[in-house]
Amino acid sequence: MFIQSTKNISKLQAKNQEVYDSRFPNKHMKKPNKEESKNFIKLQRSIKMYEKGHPIVLKLIRKNNQTIEVIPYQLEDEILFCIKDSQKITIPLSQIQEIMIIRI
Repeated sequence: MFIQSTKNISKLQAKNQEVYDSRFPNKHMKKPNKEESKNFIKLQRSIKMYEKGHPIVLKLIRKNNQTIEVIPYQLEDEILFCIKDSQKITIPLSQIQEIMIIRI
């Protein structure tokens, strides 16, 4: 069986997806951490609920053990846009350690 690799770089790649390129076979693929993927799914679902008019309050635990209660409304380029006490704030995803749903 022969598989011909492409010579063009795909423009339709997902932001968090790592693509295996047969031209570089020594590249190790990174598997997402199970806890990270659960947190990402929670964020995506809560943002969808916000867009439908049903905001969900989340408790975010940061890497420095600081906890905040926010309502997420947008996720863009590894940055989470949230509402906290009627103010809009931004939080990088790299700073989030754990996500818990407080109120639906």
